[in-house]
Formats: sequence, C-alpha cells, structure tokens
Amino acid sequence: MRAHIIILSSLFILSTFSFQLQAQEAEVRADGIIFPTMTTFPTSPAEGQVIYYTGGSTDRYMYYDGSTWKALDTTGGGGSSVTDMIVDSGDGNGRVKVNDGTYDSIIFDLNKEQKMNLFNNVGNQAKLLLDGDLQLIDGTGRIEFWDAGKVNSELDFDGSTLSLKNSDSGDLNLEALGDDILLNSGDDIFFRSGGITRAVMNETGDLVLGGTNPAARLDIRHDGTVNDPAIKISETGALDYARIRMTSNSNNEYWLHQARSLGTDPEYLFTYSDNGVTKNILTIDGDDSRTGINDASPEAALEVRSVGTDDPLRVRQGTATKLMVHDNGAVSIGSPTRPDEDDLLEIHDAVRIVPESSETCSNSDDVGKLYFDVQDDKLKVCVKDDNGILPGGGFGWVNLH
Repeated sequence: MRAHIIILSSLFILSTFSFQLQAQEAEVRADGIIFPTMTTFPTSPAEGQVIYYTGGSTDRYMYYDGSTWKALDTTGGGGSSVTDMIVDSGDGNGRVKVNDGTYDSIIFDLNKEQKMNLFNNVGNQAKLLLDGDLQLIDGTGRIEFWDAGKVNSELDFDGSTLSLKNSDSGDLNLEALGDDILLNSGDDIFFRSGGITRAVMNETGDLVLGGTNPAARLDIRHDGTVNDPAIKISETGALDYARIRMTSNSNNEYWLHQARSLGTDPEYLFTYSDNGVTKNILTIDGDDSRTGINDASPEAALEVRSVGTDDPLRVRQGTATKLMVHDNGAVSIGSPTRPDEDDLLEIHDAVRIVPESSETCSNSDDVGKLYFDVQDDKLKVCVKDDNGILPGGGFGWVNLH
C-alpha cells in the first residue's frame, strides 16, 4: 500500500513538471512584455493566445485566431520582420512598440469588434478611430492638441470647471449643421471678450449688455455719443423703414415705430394697428420739419387733426383749461365750455368773436360779442345800456372807432 502511494506521488510530480514545460506564461515587466518562446505550436491553444515562434525560417510573433496560427502583423497571415512587435525599443524607457511604423494600422479587437483603430496614413501623424467612450477617470483630465511642438488647443477639466481653450491666433467655432446649439446653465451665463464681461444672462432669462446684473428683460448700459449709439437699427433698403413693434402678446393689435432716413421722403411714423386698421398717431416729416398728430401728411409745422367728434386741442395749467380748440373750429380761452354754434372765439367772461351772420344783441348772453361789420367798415361790440343812452334802451351794438 505504501509503495503504491510513492509511485502515484512520483507520477504526479513528473506530470506537473512536464505540464509546466509546455505551458509557458507571458511575463509583464516594467521594461516590457515577455511572450513565451516556442519552436512548435501548442497542441491545445486558446483563441487570442500569443507566442514568440522560432520554429520557422524567420522568428516572429504569432497569435491563434481560434482556428489557425497567424503572424501578429496582419490578420491575413504572412509577416517576415522580427520587428512586428518589439518588446523594448532599445532606448531604455521600457516602452512596447507595436508594428514600429512598418504597417499602416493597429487594430484593437474586443469580442470580435474593432473598438479602436490607430492609422498611420497622414504622413508622420497617426489618426485614432475610437468606437466607444473616452473616459478620463482620475477626477481631472486634459486633452491637448499639439502643433509644431506646442499645445495649440486643449479641453481641460480641473475637477470643477471644464474649459475649452484655443490658441491666441486661432478661432473657436461651434457648429451644428442642420440642428440647434444648446447652451444650458443652472445659473448665469457670462459673455466675455478681451478679458472683460460684456453681457450676462441670469437664470430667469434677463439679459444685460454692458453690465453684470440685469435690471430688466433687456438692460442696455452704454456711455455713448451721437456716432456711438447704444442701439442702431438699419434697413438694407434705402426707402424701407427700420421698425420696432410693441404689443401685449398680440399679432393683430400693436404699436409700431417706423423710421427711414434716406431717399426723398425721410420720416418718422408712430402708428397703432387695430386688427388690420392702421391709425397714424404721429408723423414727422424730416425734409420739411413738419409734425402731424393724427395726420399722415402734415402741411404745417404742427398739424393736429381730430378724430370723429373729439376736440383737436386742449391746453391745461394743472387741471384748469386755458385754451380749447373745438371740433367745429371754435376757440375758447379760459374755459373748456364750447362756444355757441356760430361763435368763432370766446374769451371766458370777456369777449366773444362771432361772424357777421349772427349779429344778435338782445340779452345778457349776447353781451361781449364782437364782430366786424363789413358794410359799415366798423368793429362792433354788444353791450347792455343801463343809462338809457342807446336808442330803445336795454342791449345794443356799439361801434368801436
């Protein structure tokens, strides 16, 4: 019984030693990767297994693709250079070089899917094609774009702020051909140029130009001059109007400012559109310096046109009416009371100028009437006779010489 145990143990040790000779393992070291050197191919290889094969006319690295052994330089087999994969480049930095520039691409195959390709088809610059995500997982990271031995642009994350930077001489373009560009911030959005904040949009959508704290939906702050205005609106057509529309969220009812400065008819228009009906509130003629109120074509320095039965003009001092032009053309001074139908001018508690056709002077209401008698070529006034001087007494006309 004891002899059997000794014999079995010896066989186990010999078989284990024999297996270790056949199953050499790759060794990963600081200065490179050492693959097992073999003169014959393993009898039961695993898919993806790599060896350094020395049993042929040329030593080379080989890998098993699941059915056949192939040289490491190409999936089609072949390969004649021992530099297909160099364990150490010889410069003492411990780097592993793959293909060493002899071939035009390196393919990293994961689960039979090409997830990363490194192409050497642009001169001495490689191109990396990545099918998947690129993750920088140490909490910070930077992607640099080099040119002529220096960083031209970079994408930098310092742990809290993500910065996209470009060189001093180049542009930074954001393009979305056929779709939108979205700027989404949980707080303010700052616009800076020349190292100075030029505009700020806060989290509620208010925008300030020339400041940092908007006080309105659009807040413009500018220390300008005549030739450096805060707002300039220009139309490309010489006879077209520059326009500003104001409305209470309506497309049918709105106020409209319009102005043009070129051509033979420079003018400013302030109109109100009421469901398709345009009302000319104010018109200023630039050439003739004429202003029209409710008149689109003023023919005087100031032309006021009433609408409907409205009185065209009232002048007040505080709440007291000092001058009133009524819709019939009559003028009252010192009172808003409309003069009699035939009166032309009424000075409150004083004089009333009437046309000749209404020359009545028979009661107290007529006292103060003033008119010019073209037949007698005299100016006459209606007075009350309390002294019996006038013929018939009472009320009568008196000539003013």
